[in-house]
Amino acid sequence: MEVEPINITEIIITIISLIGTIITSVINYKITQNRQRGEGEPTKEKIEPKNKKWLIAMYVFIILLTANLGLLGWKYWGSKPPTEVEITYPNDGSIVEIKEIIKGTSQRVTKEHTIWVVVYSHAVDRYYPQSNPAEVQANGKWFSSSYIGIEEDVDKKFDIIAVVVNKEAQDVFNAYLTQAEREKTYTGFEKLPDVSTIYDRIEVTRNSLDIKDTYIRGFDLLISGKIDEAEEAFRSVYDRYETYKSAEEILSLFKVARRDYEKSEEIKMYILKTIIEEELVVPSRQQYDEILRIIGKK
Repeated sequence: MEVEPINITEIIITIISLIGTIITSVINYKITQNRQRGEGEPTKEKIEPKNKKWLIAMYVFIILLTANLGLLGWKYWGSKPPTEVEITYPNDGSIVEIKEIIKGTSQRVTKEHTIWVVVYSHAVDRYYPQSNPAEVQANGKWFSSSYIGIEEDVDKKFDIIAVVVNKEAQDVFNAYLTQAEREKTYTGFEKLPDVSTIYDRIEVTRNSLDIKDTYIRGFDLLISGKIDEAEEAFRSVYDRYETYKSAEEILSLFKVARRDYEKSEEIKMYILKTIIEEELVVPSRQQYDEILRIIGKK
């Protein structure tokens, strides 16, 4: 939860009010005690003229102290809704490419703060802030172009982290990125800056190149009408990575098509039409255009 910063002036006024309340209370008490010792039990008429200015001062300080304590308490524990930042793509447990557009939503991020995507490598136990802060739209949706490891990191685990950082943390990230770009060495951080706050964190796995190639080949086989071979290709992808949701979705289409149709051409047309209608992931633009041509939408 983001706490609204407190103005130093408010703290000073609160301290002065507290000191003033204590001092005026003590003075008023001593005056009253002195009169009691000198004149016996004082009446209202005897005390009021002598102590009036101190009583007024004491009440003023008490009012100021109460008002400032109430203001500070509201800022810390008031009902103001908290900042919210969430990653919406990719999903937790997904298989990802080396370069991804990380997407998310946010609410009530103050103008002094910004959203920054950081990638954590399980293999080397380091945090890697991405090249720029996330781009946030007026509706709170944001995105960040991010690199998930290097070419050799296939099948390795990473965390994608959405952090909210203030100016101090932004300066730390920018200084690191400037030096890394100059030296062409990205060593990352052993830990995140203390002034950064993690709002969401998901775990992903870098895709294996042969898995991606097999997925692409599955589409080529499907487009060419080789139904059995295409289904086998998609199944080999899913068997290795059950979190590869696109392969799972297409395999479910094979199951429905084989139940409802007998001819390979009918099975092919059903699957291709459903892929377009349900906006499932097609690996390449060329394959997408070819599917549109086959089903008569281009």
